[in-house]
Amino acid sequence: MVISPQTIALHFNATGVADSWGGQWGLWLTPAILVVVGIICDRVAVHQRKRDGLTDLPVILVGEWRNILLMGMIFAVCTFLQLKQIGL
Repeated sequence: MVISPQTIALHFNATGVADSWGGQWGLWLTPAILVVVGIICDRVAVHQRKRDGLTDLPVILVGEWRNILLMGMIFAVCTFLQLKQIGL
């Protein structure tokens, strides 16, 4: 937040031109999205474990690894976009 400009581009059109602008608070959008997606993935995993009777199994299941991969991909893409927006 310290090195970011006061106004940042929040959206780019198909030609790469910024068409939506916002304040520094826009940088908090990605972490907020990650928190929401993380909570949803956690709730889905808990429901699937209860449904399959695997609540006491102390390992990460295949479906849970997919959720972790999804979170990692969202994080990587959003981090890249934020760094690009602030000029790093």
